[in-house]
Amino acid sequence: MINLQSKLQSWLLSLKEKLLFYKNDLINYLQKKSVERLTIMFIPHGNEKIYSFHLSFLMILFLVVLFSSLLAVSLSGYFKYKEISSKIEELKKLYGKNYQNTYIVQTKLMDIQKEIKNQSNKNLKIFYKTIFNLNQLPIDYDQSFEISSSILEAELKNNKEIAPNSKYLKATYISSGIKQYLSSHHKIIFQNKENIINKYKLIYELPNGRPVAYSRFRDTSGYGLRLDPVSKSFFEFHSGTDMAGAYKEPIYSTADGVVHKIFYDEGYGNAIMIKHSYGYYTLYAHLAFPAVRVQQKIKKGDLVGFMGATGRVTGVHLHYEVLLNEQIRVNPLHFICTTDIYTSRCKYFNQGYSEKEIEEN
Repeated sequence: MINLQSKLQSWLLSLKEKLLFYKNDLINYLQKKSVERLTIMFIPHGNEKIYSFHLSFLMILFLVVLFSSLLAVSLSGYFKYKEISSKIEELKKLYGKNYQNTYIVQTKLMDIQKEIKNQSNKNLKIFYKTIFNLNQLPIDYDQSFEISSSILEAELKNNKEIAPNSKYLKATYISSGIKQYLSSHHKIIFQNKENIINKYKLIYELPNGRPVAYSRFRDTSGYGLRLDPVSKSFFEFHSGTDMAGAYKEPIYSTADGVVHKIFYDEGYGNAIMIKHSYGYYTLYAHLAFPAVRVQQKIKKGDLVGFMGATGRVTGVHLHYEVLLNEQIRVNPLHFICTTDIYTSRCKYFNQGYSEKEIEEN
């Protein structure tokens, strides 16, 4: 171990001496070269004066390093310039495409804007007229776009750096105007949600529409004075409206309620009376047989019985009545035609024709 340490120390000492020797040798070489001169002579033609320059070795070395550095910097700058120029060209092309796409988007948005304006204004006017009894919209379409345009102008005024890109921003603010217009109406509708829900509930709570599936019946006798269909010998007051159809055609409840009574009558035959909200009742007569029981809770559209020919009839049909407080019989078409806009009888009725004029047509 001691032997190895002595050898290592001896080797390090020898290395140190060699490095010192090379160092001194290099210094001597540089000192020698520094005093050496390189003469550059310019010899013109004729007998003119000869020009000569004396440069030391270190000066030449400095000039070579300087020239190499300048060359490296120049080449680096050239390649950087080429790279940046290429990116600028790409950005120019991209800008052109974006400008074109923005124009297309704006054109499409303008078309969408017109479509939304026409369609939404039409639908909202119907909605506000039906729900709130308003003839004019509380928020005008153009006002929403004036607000969004003023926001854009304010942004351009406060931030001039985005002015060159204002054409791109226009598409954004068209969308913003559409959103603001629709969201403003949504807020009004949401604030009146309870009112809307309560009115919507009336569709289910009050009798409306047909108790028979559309296209599965035909209207026959209406409400009012008529010649007795069986004897043809005297006039009678018909307290409901008749809908003829196939035997055992399904009959449905026209509103939510509770089955008030099920009975048989010589005139009505098999009949069902259902109690609804606000003192209203509906009666379904001449049934083949009922499909419910007394005190059963009924939803609008539930099956209550099947069309038949029981009682005093001339054929298979449903006799349908609407009563107030179980005593006052009212014209069922006032209730049927609130949601029935398809049948010819309701089209005539909603236009103000009388029952007699409807039957004549």
